[in-house]
Amino acid sequence: MLQVWSGRESFRKIVLDPGIGRTIGTADAEVVVHPDRAGSPQFHIVWDGVCAHVQAIDPHRIVVGGEPCWTGEMANRGWMQAGRTTYRFLVEDFTPPPAPVKPSEAALAALARLRGLRDAGTLYGIVDAARADRPIELIEESVDPYASLYDGEQGRAFDDVAPYLIRFERDSGLLERIVGEGWGERGASSSSAGPNRGRASPLRRFCGSTSRARRTRSSFATTRARCRRSRRCSPPTSGPTFCATSTPCCTSRRASWSRSPMTRASDEAGAGLRRAIRGRRIDLPRRGWLMSRAGRVAGR
Repeated sequence: MLQVWSGRESFRKIVLDPGIGRTIGTADAEVVVHPDRAGSPQFHIVWDGVCAHVQAIDPHRIVVGGEPCWTGEMANRGWMQAGRTTYRFLVEDFTPPPAPVKPSEAALAALARLRGLRDAGTLYGIVDAARADRPIELIEESVDPYASLYDGEQGRAFDDVAPYLIRFERDSGLLERIVGEGWGERGASSSSAGPNRGRASPLRRFCGSTSRARRTRSSFATTRARCRRSRRCSPPTSGPTFCATSTPCCTSRRASWSRSPMTRASDEAGAGLRRAIRGRRIDLPRRGWLMSRAGRVAGR
């Protein structure tokens, strides 16, 4: 994948098939990034199955790995710049897991439940980058689109601790990898059959917190493990690393949720997770964490 890494289309992924070249530019290109009426094609890229070969299109020069050039190559996690836009090159499922993967019975049961939602094209997830590096590594090296829930250029400063929203693709193995490796390491899943009528559902509340002292709303990640360690505070002992939902979402520029309530929820950590969330003063629905249409917490 070639991933847009700067500007208003940040996190957009351009899928590359082996041996098939793509022309990228701001106008009159096969793939247009950051459209500009005065723009033009900027470079041609082809993946040979091992690395990506990039060739600038005159009069534009490109920068590959920090070096100005007309042609260049990128391996996994290489980067380049064309005009004012920075790109990253990522190979699907490139980085192996740190240890052999042995999915638990709970993980297999969860996969059986979530695959149907994924195949229906309605499964979304939240991954907490502040909890561990591996989940974000998995979603980066996948074709599945994702975006940080921290909007704008200011939010980019928190990329390493941000919560990320993912849409699971039907033809991707990301769901199997992320559940097989991480199920049981604090997470949750939920589903909703409601239509996409708006934004700001309970799951977005789940990713935010309110300061009682300052009476201001802040991001959930600012109270989590890495940030707390940087402030010499004790890190939390529990909390979600992964959350999945079939609530439809977002525009390409802003990750946001629908207003439709959750109709089913399952929670690996159970009551302990809910207590941990309440301990962080997360804004919750009046009667619980994830609400069913009847106004009750649904799940195990």
